[in-house]
Amino acid sequence: MVNYSTPDFLLSGFKKENLEGLFYPNGDKKKLCSDTFVKVKWFNHKQLKFSEKFLPIECFIDEQPFKTKTSHNSLEEE
Repeated sequence: MVNYSTPDFLLSGFKKENLEGLFYPNGDKKKLCSDTFVKVKWFNHKQLKFSEKFLPIECFIDEQPFKTKTSHNSLEEE
């Protein structure tokens, strides 16, 4: 029996990204990029240590933007 279980992940920081050089000279976008990144920390059971990675803030949403068989929206009625 396990007495302790880590959370899925912890938010441990954030950073702003420099968005220079993302436009062509005529003003068209070269690519879409997030300007804010969140540092996520989790326990990596394969290496038996904590791992960290920066993810775009758009990864964290309040509502599920598409339909599935199971509802994941917190306020949606069943």
